[in-house]
Amino acid sequence: MKSILGVVITFNPNLELLKENINSFINSVNEVVIIDNGSMKIEGLLLLESSKIRVISNKSNIGIAAALNQAILYAQKSHFDYMLTMDQDSYFESSTLSNLLLGFKIKNAAIICPNIKDMNSNQFLTLTKEYTEIFTTITSGSLCKVDKLIEVGGFDSKMFIDYVDFELCLRLQKNGYKIFRCSESILCHHLGKSKIYNFLGIKIVGTNHSPIRRFYYARNKIYIYKKYFFIFPIYVLRDVLSFMKTILIILCFEKLKTKKIKMILKGIWKGTYL
Repeated sequence: MKSILGVVITFNPNLELLKENINSFINSVNEVVIIDNGSMKIEGLLLLESSKIRVISNKSNIGIAAALNQAILYAQKSHFDYMLTMDQDSYFESSTLSNLLLGFKIKNAAIICPNIKDMNSNQFLTLTKEYTEIFTTITSGSLCKVDKLIEVGGFDSKMFIDYVDFELCLRLQKNGYKIFRCSESILCHHLGKSKIYNFLGIKIVGTNHSPIRRFYYARNKIYIYKKYFFIFPIYVLRDVLSFMKTILIILCFEKLKTKKIKMILKGIWKGTYL
């Protein structure tokens, strides 16, 4: 079996929940590195260190992308073949990491990701094939080939948070690599504070992200649109429609509407010059 580095990026995590999440995959990886982005209480994290778990503590919040690039550098120096990227609040439903690893038998595969179950809405995709080629995926639960990440330049640290994973997927595909979702592996993930709203009998999911997250959400979308419109125009146009739908959901259902819309407008403006 090829060597796998498990990576968890943290910021003020719930330690008990973090332990449970790490336990869901620790037996399937060779080592776990926790990269903390300036948590208030680092002492509790340091207590998690063991022969298999290492904690790297950043003095401030350098962002998801920069922290993931630290992990890539660590994986490269330690000669890991694969890197499993995890959020602090995600966990595998069962030990199915081996199913992800088998996906790399597919030519030009750079990332194999699990099926994602949103724990707030209890929804997940129904897949008809064991491995389905997809366009983008989230960071959490993704098993990545380290050499491919290095080849394309890692994560774009300008983005800080939100869509850093999607941008990487687009860049990998631009370079001829592919992303696949595995139906036999399920990751339980909390998508913001998702809530299901009923509108004329139709179920609508709102993520209820904070105003500051809406800023990064909008800014980074515009950045991606500028960067990839002429390479992946259909993807960008579909995402623009998704963006408009999200704004409508905020206006119709979510709290703090005014603050969120103001931050989205600010993000659109900033994204134009990113």
